[in-house]
Order: sequence, then C-alpha cells, then structure tokens
Amino acid sequence: MLEVILLLLGFALLTKSADWLIRGAETLAERYNLSQNFIGLTIVAIGTSAPELAVSLFSIEKGSEALSVGNILGSNLANLLLILGIVVLAKRIHVKKPTFNIGLPLNLLVSLLVALLVGGTYSITRTPHALTRLDGILLLCTLPLYLYFAFSVYRGENPEHQVTRRKLLMSYGSIAIGIIGLAISGDWIVISAKSIASTFNISEHLIGLTIVALGTNLPELATTITGLVRKKHDLVVGNLIGSSLFNMIFILGFTALLHDLPFDEHQFIDLVAVGLSSVLIFIIVLFSRDKILQRIHGFILVGVYAAYQAFRISQG
Repeated sequence: MLEVILLLLGFALLTKSADWLIRGAETLAERYNLSQNFIGLTIVAIGTSAPELAVSLFSIEKGSEALSVGNILGSNLANLLLILGIVVLAKRIHVKKPTFNIGLPLNLLVSLLVALLVGGTYSITRTPHALTRLDGILLLCTLPLYLYFAFSVYRGENPEHQVTRRKLLMSYGSIAIGIIGLAISGDWIVISAKSIASTFNISEHLIGLTIVALGTNLPELATTITGLVRKKHDLVVGNLIGSSLFNMIFILGFTALLHDLPFDEHQFIDLVAVGLSSVLIFIIVLFSRDKILQRIHGFILVGVYAAYQAFRISQG
C-alpha cells in the first residue's frame, strides 16, 4: 500500500514539475522570438518527455534497465494510440502535411533503426539483443532529423514576443524547480515500481510499459487537452509525434549512452508495435478525407491500444 501511495505521489509531483519546466522554457523561447507553434513542437514536446527521461535515468542508476526500456516504449504507444485516440474521440483533428509527410515516416524509420541496432546485424558493436553506448551515440546523431521536422512544420512564421525582466527571472526559477521536482519524483516512481513488480512477481519491463508509461504520459495528455481548449487543433498530432520522436532519438539514445540496454523477445515485440503504430496512423490519414481524423479513427486507435496492452499483460 505504501508503494502505491508513493507511486501516486510521484506521478502527481512529476506532472506538476513537468508543467513548471515547460512554462519556464516557453518564456525563454519567447524571449528569443520563437513562434508559439514551433515552441509547441520543440520546447513543449521535449518538456513533456522530461518525465520519461527522469524515470529512465533513475532506472539505470538503480539497475532496472528493463523498467527504463518499458517506460520509453510504453510512452510512445500511449502517445500514438491512446492519447491521440482520446483526442480524436473528442474533436476532429486535421493532420498537417509535414506531420504526414515527415513526422510519421520519421517515427517509423527511427523505430526500424532501433530494431536493426538491437538485432546486432547493423549495430556498431555487433552486440545482439542490446543497445550499446555506441548505438546510443548513433541515435543521438539523428536528432537533427527531429529539428528538421519541427522547422518544416512551422517555418515562415513571424513571431513577436515581449518578455519582461521579471517574467524572465521567474522562468529561470520555474525551470530550476521543475528539474528538482522531476529528480525527486523520478526517484520515487522507480523505487515504488520496482517494489510493486517484486511484490506481485511482475516483470519490471511490463510495469514500465503499462503503469509507469501511463503516469509519465500525464504531461502529454495535459498539454494536448490544453491545445484543444485553445483551439490549436493542428498542433495536437504534431506535438504527440514530436514527443514520440524525441523519446526514441534522445531519451533512448542518451540512456543507452550511459548504460547498455538489453532487449529480450518481449521488448523487441513492443518496439515493433511502436513502429506499426506509426504505420497504422499513416494508413488512417492516407485514406481519410482531407487528412482529417474522425471519431471512428479514435475508436480504432484506443481499441488497438487496449487490445495490445491486454495481450502483453496476458503474456506476463
């Protein structure tokens, strides 16, 4: 019971800390006259991925590599299927051309790259069934692809921002508090998740894929709902795709840089599922009218997510 309480407190602090970090980073970005839409796809997408980074780093520090991998893959599945599906159930969403032409294919290509590296055949170190430090460096080298995606979506905008000195100073404090909060909450979540996995004899990877992934995705859900309320519907899909790309490129790459990440058969299946999620969305958008996601598409995405999680839980 104490572990469950600690896990819930960790999620609450994690979500609030990510919000502080995002707000502070947004103000800094405005200070340098970056467009709101570009901020949404870069600063916000990266900020909402900060919980995954915190949990992954503490998982590595405590020797729980499986929890780290499960959290990253589970977060991407939740982004692409669950959260996007819930959003589409609430509101029809138009998918911008760069998101369709660049973002979704990049998600698939990065997933394919990770699969090849894990397989060992194309790994720099020829180490099968693991992401090594050198593989992590290779993933980090693809980060410019993510930035290219962001610039492609929102180039040509002419932002005008006025940021007062007081607001700028407050943003630094918000960023500092957010980082500290992420560190504390990440530690709590990893400790409680390890304990729950041990108590119920569940694999740490499965805990990371389900419970922890859903908890660390709360910031993505919050910012997505905010985007809908502010009627920035065209940003929703881009932000979720951007967050998923950042998870695979930076968080998985940086974590592998710090420590080799072993992949077993179940983890490899989850990795394939992430890639197929991008394929599913691409096909849905391809055959939709005017590239608009309808409510029926939301049912499909949420249904696929629920079915896959049920399958994984049944596998133990």
